[in-house]
Amino acid sequence: MRNNLVLITILFCCVSCHKDSINSDSICINLPPSPSIGWTYLIDTPNYSFPFFNPNNPSEIIFQKKNYSAANTVLYRFNLLTKQKSILFTGENLYQPKWGKNGWILLNTSDNNIWKIKEDGNSLIQLTYNSTSFAPEWNQACDKIAYFKSDGISHKLFIMDENGNNIDSATNYFSSQSCWRHPNLIATITPLNLIVIDPIADTVKILHEINTGIFGGAYWLSDHENIIWSYEEGIFITNCITKATHCINASCNTRTYLFPTYAPQTNKVIFNKVEKKAINATEVKVSSKLYIMNVDGSGESELDLN
Repeated sequence: MRNNLVLITILFCCVSCHKDSINSDSICINLPPSPSIGWTYLIDTPNYSFPFFNPNNPSEIIFQKKNYSAANTVLYRFNLLTKQKSILFTGENLYQPKWGKNGWILLNTSDNNIWKIKEDGNSLIQLTYNSTSFAPEWNQACDKIAYFKSDGISHKLFIMDENGNNIDSATNYFSSQSCWRHPNLIATITPLNLIVIDPIADTVKILHEINTGIFGGAYWLSDHENIIWSYEEGIFITNCITKATHCINASCNTRTYLFPTYAPQTNKVIFNKVEKKAINATEVKVSSKLYIMNVDGSGESELDLN
C-alpha cells in the first residue's frame, strides 16, 4: 500500500484539457523521453503533503512534512494568517488525515491501522487492530467513519462509529482519497472512474471515466452537487446530477495535483502539487508543496509553511 502511494506521487502521463477550460498560467511541458533504464527520481526535502482544512476555521490547516535527510515525518497544525505552527503527531500517515467538525482528526498510520487524535494533539486513540485498514473519512455529522479493508486480494468498504465499532459494510469499496461531506454520498476516484457511493443502499454511480491507475482525490463542494477532483490530466469539477465535467487546471507528466481540501466559508481549495524537472539525462528532481487557489482554479499561489 505504501508503494502505491509513492507511485501516485511520482508517476504521471501526458494528457490535456480543452483549451477554453484551461487557466492562462496552466501551460505544462512534459519531460523528455526517459532513458532505457528509466528515470532516477530524486525526492526534494522537505516534502509537504496531505493538506486538510479545519472545518470550523478556514484559517487553519493540517499538513504532513517529511524530511528525507533526517528520516523524520511530522503532522502539523498551521494557521494561514498568523503562521503559528504546532506538532500534532510524529510519524508517517499513509493516507490524508481527515479533520472532523467534532474536533477529532483521523489518522492512517504506518501500521496500516486507523487512529484518531484530538485537534490539540492529545488523546491519541486506536480504532482498528487488523493492520489492513485504510483511507478513513468522517461523514458529515462526524458520528460515522468510512474506510476500506484490504488484504492485498479482497477489498471492502466498512462503516464504523466514532469509537471504532463496525456497524455496516458494503461490497462497493473505495481505494483513494474520498469525501463523505455530503448527507448521503461518498465521492471518490478508482483507477477507472470518478464515482459516488451510497454506502447505505450499497450502490455506485459512475460520473466520469478516467481509464488510468493514477488519481489524486475528490472533495464535495458546498452545494453538494459538484465535486472538485484531480488525476493525471488536471483538476476538474463534475456535477453529480448531470455528470457535466470541466477542467479548471491542466496537468502533464511534470505537474500533478493531489489530495484536495476545500473551505466552503472562503471558497478556497488547497492541493498538494507535485512537480518534476529533469536535471540531467537520467535524473529527475521531484518537489512536493502545497498550493491554495480559488475554486475555479484561478489565483494559485504556494503556501509559505516555514
